Amino acid sequence: MTNPHHARLMASNAKLLQTGKYSDLTVRCGAREWQLHRSIVCEGSKFFAVACDGPFLVGEALATLALHELTSS
Repeated sequence: MTNPHHARLMASNAKLLQTGKYSDLTVRCGAREWQLHRSIVCEGSKFFAVACDGPFLVGEALATLALHELTSS
């Protein structure tokens, strides 16, 4: 049995990631760009946590992280 609160939270998070609404992190890789939420990606990824906590971001409130060594696909 699925917890209705958990299902609602997951649907809400998916909608935020799809729309970029309230995002506070832009990740660029090649010509592609994603509007993300630091609280979500940093909690799930040590790479993004280190990148967001270190001197790698451009700006602070609405930060941009450019991934130059990767190719988007």
